[in-house]
Amino acid sequence: MISGPVFTDLLTVNKDEGLIRFNQNRLLLMESETIFQLREELIQNLGYDIARNVLTRFGYRSGMKDVVAFKNLYYFESDADWLLAGPKMHTLEGIVHSTCESLEYDRSRGTFHMTAIWRNSYEAEQHLQKHGRANEPVCWSLTGYASGYASGFMGSQVVGIETMCQGMGDPYCKLELRSLEEWNGQENRVIDDLKQNMIMKSLQTMLEEERERVSLLKHLNSAIIDIGMSLESSNMPIKTVTYAQRLFNAKKVILAIVNVQSGKAVLYETINRSEVATKVFAGDSDIAAFILKNRQPMVWENSEKVLDLGSGSIRVRNLIYIPLDSKELFGAIIVINKVNGKQFTQNDQELLTLLATQSSIALGNARAYEQTNRDLKEKVDELYRVNKLLYAEHDALQKATNIHSQLTSVVLEGHGLEMIARNLGSIVNKSVIITDQFYNIMSVYGQEDDFDLKEFWHTAVQDPTLKQELSLFKEKQLNVDDKRAHIFYKYGHFEMFIVPVTASKESLGFVITLEKNKTHNQLESIAMEQVATVIALEILKQKAAFETERRIKKDFLEELLKNSHENEDGTMTRAKELGMDLSQLYRVFAVELIDEDSNGQTELQGDTVNRLGNLCQALERVIKQVSDSMVLIGKKNYFIGTLSLIGKSRKNTDRYLQEVIENLEKLFKITFPNYRWYIGIGSPCTGVANFNSSYHDACTTIETIKSLRFENKCSSYERIAVLGLLNINIEQLRRFVDKTIGCLLEYDQKHNSNLIFTLDLYYKNNCNVEKSARKGFMSSSTIKYRLRRITEIANIDLSDQETNLAIQLALKIIQGL
Repeated sequence: MISGPVFTDLLTVNKDEGLIRFNQNRLLLMESETIFQLREELIQNLGYDIARNVLTRFGYRSGMKDVVAFKNLYYFESDADWLLAGPKMHTLEGIVHSTCESLEYDRSRGTFHMTAIWRNSYEAEQHLQKHGRANEPVCWSLTGYASGYASGFMGSQVVGIETMCQGMGDPYCKLELRSLEEWNGQENRVIDDLKQNMIMKSLQTMLEEERERVSLLKHLNSAIIDIGMSLESSNMPIKTVTYAQRLFNAKKVILAIVNVQSGKAVLYETINRSEVATKVFAGDSDIAAFILKNRQPMVWENSEKVLDLGSGSIRVRNLIYIPLDSKELFGAIIVINKVNGKQFTQNDQELLTLLATQSSIALGNARAYEQTNRDLKEKVDELYRVNKLLYAEHDALQKATNIHSQLTSVVLEGHGLEMIARNLGSIVNKSVIITDQFYNIMSVYGQEDDFDLKEFWHTAVQDPTLKQELSLFKEKQLNVDDKRAHIFYKYGHFEMFIVPVTASKESLGFVITLEKNKTHNQLESIAMEQVATVIALEILKQKAAFETERRIKKDFLEELLKNSHENEDGTMTRAKELGMDLSQLYRVFAVELIDEDSNGQTELQGDTVNRLGNLCQALERVIKQVSDSMVLIGKKNYFIGTLSLIGKSRKNTDRYLQEVIENLEKLFKITFPNYRWYIGIGSPCTGVANFNSSYHDACTTIETIKSLRFENKCSSYERIAVLGLLNINIEQLRRFVDKTIGCLLEYDQKHNSNLIFTLDLYYKNNCNVEKSARKGFMSSSTIKYRLRRITEIANIDLSDQETNLAIQLALKIIQGL
């Protein structure tokens, strides 16, 4: 015996032999990452619950081993020192730093209660690094070790439960240990984890069972074919009895065909394993009465009944009974007592049902159609094909059910579209893209490491052919009841499988999988159809929450714009509750969208309510890419919202505003290619009262842009106000621009030329041709030629001082926009 728990005294390292030993027991030194990878493999291959069971029992056995080993190795002054040796060993091994908080036990009464603080648990640390915060404790092996060590110490079952865990975001882990009886049935799952899980059979056992099942199915298939293909009714019952005995390795098989009117039956029974006997007996025997009375399938287990067969009796321990009931005959098939003494299973009953059903059908067909060999063969062949189809459809249905349950649980647990995309990607082993109805990405899951999925989709969706396919596909889906269709589209090296996401004849988006050089199988089709439904549920759920929040914000924003708030302090408080700090800088903006397909009408066509809601969502997604935004107010084709300038000093707002304008124009061109649009940004809001004036400034900016016949343009109020012309009639301003340089603007637009640019360059360089040529990186002859064309097209004299003033003023007006 060694006095005192000096563990390092027993630790030896032999570099030459590559051995580390602790009291002659070999130790292995490996990184915690390796153990965590094993944990992940267990979860992926066995499932979360079984993996937890395995690791908990692993820790439990380790704890039981250590508590015995430490008792034999050391002399402890008290039992408490013996108990605390386990945590000290864990600390030395770098597994966790354990501190005992409280300890009470009474061996005579069998009571035990201990609490401990764990810090730096390797299981919690690894889980946080790989998966983030968990919903339940993750220190499985540590909990199992503590339970095993305490159980060995007490000599009775002690169960440990982690009440706090760093893996769940707690500052440290906390363990509570009690005797099994003291838990009073609480935490049954943790207690069950310490028991052997009978689900975890060895791989060899599983393979053997699978081989046996496949072998039985193979023999059953052969039997069904043989029985079904036989056209001699006299041989059919004998074959049925023979095959049943072979399939189930039974001591006795009975097939009885009863005449319902007379109560007499023809009985086929096995005498031994190679002979079948036939006899006729009256309905007063046990077997006839049994068959006439019982017309439901059943399995008897350990029944110990004596069954009278008319000519003799047999002691029955267990049997399977399947009735035969058709237009042509009535009877039953009974399989009695397996040779190896095993019981019959539910699988045996299903196999016998198939055999009995096929035998009943085949016997009836043989009696009815013995003279028509060809017709009978065609019927049996058809039946065989249907049978195979049923197996395939059953398998497909099972897969569909499993996939739907898996994906639905993701929605119910609130994991969102990201987890849905990840689950689908894991099922089909492909990259996944989920978009809204405007083809904007909502979530992605990538299996490809060599490129960006979002960038790929943004490029692909600009392909006119794909965009047309999606548009036609979406239109078709909204006009049919069966929406579960799909399209395939090859883009570059990738094959895209696209399924629409719809609900109540409303297009919500698309779900797309893509992969290089891979075909799409039935599992993927099932998964895609199921996930489209689940995505629709998630989008509708998000949409409902979004609409509620947007309605509240919309009402508040309308109050601000109408300047109808009761008092400024109350408004400031409400704004903060809705995520707005009105003491910071904001601007009101307005957007007017006109559908190019609306034949020039200013109101949106079709289902106005739905399209308005969809456009609001699309506009918010676009604007939030540029600046934080409040919810939009949408009426007809006009939308109003706010741009946040929080964190922007008044000195750099001009540069920031310019960036916002440029980015909005780029994004609107991509997002709304089929619309004409105008965006006006109002003056800055430095307080509650400014929102009304900023709103009017935004509307004025849009009207000015439209009056000057600009399309797809974004401008701010400052750009208009700097001209000092806002008090002038807008129509008069437009006529002035048209009269002065309108023909040059039309010429540039029609011929894709740069005459306006050349004219502006000429004036900015004080009408100096040579300087203009240098600044514009052109030859002086090119400048002279373009100036000559300008005078010809516009019929102006560039030497006239008043003409030059009017032209420069017109240029300033259009540059301001």
